[in-house]
Amino acid sequence: MSLDESWSIYRAQRAALDAMLGYEPKVGTLSWAVPVCKAFERDGIDAAYACYEEIRDKTGDYCFEAEFMIYPALHSMTTGRIDTAIDLLELNLHVFPEHAESHDYLAKAFLRKKDTAAR
Repeated sequence: MSLDESWSIYRAQRAALDAMLGYEPKVGTLSWAVPVCKAFERDGIDAAYACYEEIRDKTGDYCFEAEFMIYPALHSMTTGRIDTAIDLLELNLHVFPEHAESHDYLAKAFLRKKDTAAR
């Protein structure tokens, strides 16, 4: 599944849940993970961090939620790209240091890599 497909599925689920809870939808926003992951794929992890720094204050244009980076990280883990998953999860924790699910998946990625030493 591509990042765009993951994003579409998430947005559909989120829209349904928001409607059930009476929240207003976030129209016209893009997940922060989309440009950041594209920068990562194109030029590596340093470019992904730079892209995040560039867009982080544009909250009207981008939707910032920790779950958005979980999908590409999990996809990377399931396709054997453990180092990519680790990079993405560490980036997610840079942005959302309290996100427990990212800590959990990061630990699982290190275990899969057989590298239990923290970076």
